[in-house]
Amino acid sequence: MPGVKRVLLGSAPLLLGVVGGLLLGAVILELTGTNPLKAYSVLLAGSWGSKYGITQTIQKMIPLSLVGLGLSVAFTSKLINIGGEGQILVGGGQPAAS
Repeated sequence: MPGVKRVLLGSAPLLLGVVGGLLLGAVILELTGTNPLKAYSVLLAGSWGSKYGITQTIQKMIPLSLVGLGLSVAFTSKLINIGGEGQILVGGGQPAAS
């Protein structure tokens, strides 16, 4: 049981961040006069509701995940790297130049 408790406590900041972001987004949507539940349902339906939406979501998610992984390695080794967007551009241009 101690391992489960440690995992739950370790994932608590992630869960709080996601819930906090959704709540902040709901407040902003409400202030602009938009129904947050409707907006979030349209967001989910557009990104995961069809085969096309799923492929587009995954296509955009993979490069961003790889850059995030690379940045996490750099930050773990105490290097400062603020060029994530440049890495995407250079990495995408290299196959075209070859």
